[in-house]
Amino acid sequence: MASLQDATLTVLSGDATLAALLTGGFFEKTGGQGRLGMTMGDFVKEADNVTIKPTGVLIWGNEVVDPRLLDSMDQFVNFYIYEDSGYSTIRTAIRRTIFLLNRTNVISDNESIALFRWAGNLGEVNAEELQGMPMNVVRFAVKMIRT
Repeated sequence: MASLQDATLTVLSGDATLAALLTGGFFEKTGGQGRLGMTMGDFVKEADNVTIKPTGVLIWGNEVVDPRLLDSMDQFVNFYIYEDSGYSTIRTAIRRTIFLLNRTNVISDNESIALFRWAGNLGEVNAEELQGMPMNVVRFAVKMIRT
């Protein structure tokens, strides 16, 4: 088995519909800077070596102990979806991601079981740190229960 982060990436990348939409693939951004630490070099490009392929980026928030339930933690995960121009692929990928993860249990080694609940979207914006690339974010609240 894998960590919760790896298991979540497996769920997303294992879906043929989402993989067909996000041809640049998925990756997890770590290091504490969140999306602000990303550069254009992090993204897969089309054959012209300029146009960015639609890409999904997972960024996990900090774990917070839930005192109401023994061996339980809460965490947010943001799934950023980027596209070179326009929002049509982003919109469809957001809906597909919600379909795949909302009210879904993901099993992993270190967290045992995690329930994902859709917590909303950021909205369609331009990522200024990435030369104004269109993006949207879908956020999930994750309840982890260790056994």
